[in-house]
Amino acid sequence: MPLPSGPQQFAVTRDQIQNARNQLRNIHQPHQAQQMQQNQQMQQNQSRYTLQHYTQEELNEVQVSEHQRKSKLGHIRDAVKRLMPGAYTQIDRVRQLPDAQRETELHHSRGHSFMSQGSKVLEFNMAGSGFKQFRMTHKGLKGKNCAVIPGVGEVALKKEKKIHWYTSRAKRAQYEEENARIRAHNAEIERRIREQYGDSQTVGRKQLKEVRKKDVLDAQGNVLKTRITMAGPLAAGGALNAGDYSISNLRKYMQLMAADYLTNIFREWQSDRNFSIATTPPVRILIQGHSRGGVAAAEGALLIRQWVQKNYPEFVDKVAFDLIQYDPVPGGDTASYQSTTLKDKKHKKPGLGDSANTTVVYSVHTDHSKMFTPQTVKGADRIVLTAFKHSVGLDMTDQQDSSKRLAYTNAENQEVYRGSGLNDLPPGVYIVDETNTLVRFNTYEEFEGVLSDVTKERSSQSWRRDRISDAVKYWFDLHSGNGGAAAAPGAGGGAAT
Repeated sequence: MPLPSGPQQFAVTRDQIQNARNQLRNIHQPHQAQQMQQNQQMQQNQSRYTLQHYTQEELNEVQVSEHQRKSKLGHIRDAVKRLMPGAYTQIDRVRQLPDAQRETELHHSRGHSFMSQGSKVLEFNMAGSGFKQFRMTHKGLKGKNCAVIPGVGEVALKKEKKIHWYTSRAKRAQYEEENARIRAHNAEIERRIREQYGDSQTVGRKQLKEVRKKDVLDAQGNVLKTRITMAGPLAAGGALNAGDYSISNLRKYMQLMAADYLTNIFREWQSDRNFSIATTPPVRILIQGHSRGGVAAAEGALLIRQWVQKNYPEFVDKVAFDLIQYDPVPGGDTASYQSTTLKDKKHKKPGLGDSANTTVVYSVHTDHSKMFTPQTVKGADRIVLTAFKHSVGLDMTDQQDSSKRLAYTNAENQEVYRGSGLNDLPPGVYIVDETNTLVRFNTYEEFEGVLSDVTKERSSQSWRRDRISDAVKYWFDLHSGNGGAAAAPGAGGGAAT
């Protein structure tokens, strides 16, 4: 039978398009439900953790870290015990129990958790200055075009030998042989980097080698989530906030890439007659960043929020941000970005919206003496203080499993938090002690007392601690009407009940 000629051959009504879409949905829905169930089961299987065992004698003899010793920082655990009696009563008791009784809840991988709930997930990982990729120490990737290869150790990209017209025949042959080995070596490093971070991207007509994207797929090839990694500022080895990867450029790249991602989703929602804004899970944007990348992470999130408000206001509450800033430092050469406001309903300042979930992790004394004043982050849901170096634990792995990121135990509920799981912590201001235990402050005075005790032998970097104190004061001011930290579930520095 011959095909009809003319325009009628291609005439397709809106109803036919919608019917076709519904048929596709009916095909994919069983698979999607099955995939969600599998994700939920995987999450459940990986969400248990056995706390490290300590005897009372070992707890009494916990030592400060090498960085604390070199920096002349005091003993955090001892300071907390002096100023917050009872803070460790419950957690210390649990740590002395048999293995089976030390098993607890592990909070981690929020992206997978959101996927299991049916949300679309977009992740941004923003590296610090001088780093081309976000640190993944637990995966053997240090973020500077290098990797840890089992049985070999840390290896990095190598430069090939230059062969000039005047290079002798013997040297030429030697160099060519060496270069062949270097190319093979570099290809393996590049493969590992691509495997974890994805391929380089073009953003707004600009090709950027150190902006990489990777789609996480299920067994059927469907995209479960998209992960984007960006280098930190690389000018002068990362000393200057300049070039393609400056803070101002990074925040724009985040906005452009998020706009592309969200536009496709929003247009699909708009064209779907069966779309229900009430029952559709929100799009989740998970962002983490370190140092200048931590500053760019917050500023980029704010730009994305503004873009949604301007272009798709009807969907502004269907985009939920999950943000973790690791010791955000704009740098001494940057007058901008010294302070940011993430969420402040009390003072009616624009931010990331009520659904945003945010954490900032600070070092109270870094391994850098100059130009490392942190950003004052106002309105974060939780502030975590550490006695770590500027890397704030990103260069460390779990004490019991080096293939995993560093884990923290909450003294109040004895549950464990790792990576993105920090955003499962009850809101509050915390300090991390020498056993990687999180203790929450009830009042600003408790915070001030412990910090003063720990840093009493340090007069340097007072500017850093002033910025941190400003952020903490802001937090308690925002929550003062609700009783400060006591407003959060399970709050209190005393013994858990």
